[in-house]
Amino acid sequence: MRRRQVPFIIVCSLVLVWSTIGMGAQESNSALLEKSRQALTKRDYTHALELLKQVDPARPERTTMLAVANGMACQEDPSADAQCALAKQFFTQVLSHSTHDGLALSWLGALSFHEMRGPARFAKLDEVRGYFTTLLAAHPDEPAWRAESDYWLGVTAWLASYWRNQDARADYNRNSQIPLQWNDPLPEAVRTELARQCGDMVNKGVEGLQKRVDQQGKDLYSLAYLNLLLRQRADLQENAEMRAKDLRMADQLVNRIKELQKSEVLVIDIPLHPAIPPPPPPPPVQSPKS
Repeated sequence: MRRRQVPFIIVCSLVLVWSTIGMGAQESNSALLEKSRQALTKRDYTHALELLKQVDPARPERTTMLAVANGMACQEDPSADAQCALAKQFFTQVLSHSTHDGLALSWLGALSFHEMRGPARFAKLDEVRGYFTTLLAAHPDEPAWRAESDYWLGVTAWLASYWRNQDARADYNRNSQIPLQWNDPLPEAVRTELARQCGDMVNKGVEGLQKRVDQQGKDLYSLAYLNLLLRQRADLQENAEMRAKDLRMADQLVNRIKELQKSEVLVIDIPLHPAIPPPPPPPPVQSPKS
């Protein structure tokens, strides 16, 4: 009897050891994934990448977190071509299987935003807007994603209208003896064409950002872009009264922003989602005309 029990005891012991090792590895992977998530929540993608190297490649969460970490690296340095490509490839693949995946839509929009260079910038801007328009339509009951989408759509509306405004002024000044300054009202023909190109987009951008600041009055970035968009809309207004009204509203927002900067402010920051672009610095102070 004893000779028969020995192999049985050995086998049981080996099974117990293997099971313990397996459970230890599983716990280690789970712990590493959780630490990686915490690092990514703090946007410490470098630490997250170091942790993820130790995680079993078979864990599906690892692949997603690697893509998020690479996306964050790309946002910080758009010239990091390899990491940008890896992130975009992963989220494009996700979207091909799940067309309304919120994380993928958000990251593809942000990554495309950093590709806006050269003559194709308007086409790339439309691509960014497409991703966030889809995100907004697909997840209307997610407050954080709605705020994120409204913000990005406001940012891109301002960029598109600002670029076209600058191009229109430059074109006009090339053929005019009296050049337009950056804050002069546009000639009627120029204003009409610009309103045709950008008017609807600017109005929707103002509407989305206004909703956001009505819900969260301490969102400094949204207030700043609402101010900028109102100034662009002022240039599109058909009469002087409406133009002056938009400029007054923008000036009021600037005063509100200055007050907020003295206290606690809020910025949209969704864990694992891309960082939102901050507003540009204010324009230089212009000397009064003589």
